[in-house]
Parts: sequence; C-alpha cells; structure tokens
Amino acid sequence: MAREADAIAANVGGDFFVDRSCIDCDLCRQIAPEVFARDDHLWATDDQTGLEAGRDVCWYSWSEQRASIARLAGYSFTHVLPGHGRRFTAPDAEAMRAAVLRAAA
Repeated sequence: MAREADAIAANVGGDFFVDRSCIDCDLCRQIAPEVFARDDHLWATDDQTGLEAGRDVCWYSWSEQRASIARLAGYSFTHVLPGHGRRFTAPDAEAMRAAVLRAAA
C-alpha cells in the first residue's frame, strides 16, 4: 500500500500518488485510468520537459509506432509510467496531449 510519506517527487497534487514502493502492479491504472497510463514505447526526455520515443528500440515499424503514439492523444491522462525509461508527469491532460503529439511527429 502506498504511503504518502514515501511519495516520489514527480507526483502532482490530487488524491492519487506513487511512492517508492511502487512495483508497477497496474492497480493505479485500473482505479484511475484518467490519471495514470503505462506505455513502453514512450518516456520522458532527459530534461523532463516532454516525451520521446526511440527509433533504435522499435522492433517492428517506426511509422506504426508513431501512429500508435498519436492514438494516445485521444485519451485523457497526466502520467506516463514506462516499463523502461523515465516517468513523465504533465500538469494537466491537455499538456500531456500536446507532449504526445510532439513525440508522434
């Protein structure tokens, strides 16, 4: 169970948060899908100002990968919790949508 005292710095205000004990169990995405999303082909840029994807780790089709990323813009969420790479938190769903569309371009 998450403890507020152990919350990670990347959290935003609100009822939901991630702490240092997170094991990526998927419960947060089931309870609050509008807040949390998991994506293994998208992660935060080094400076944490946006999202990026890596063509060098795309094992199928880069154009399909970019189309898949673009489809994420149709969902409303504020966090990307990649299985690999850096987590990303946007201030709101519209900022996340813009970051997703930039990454898909």
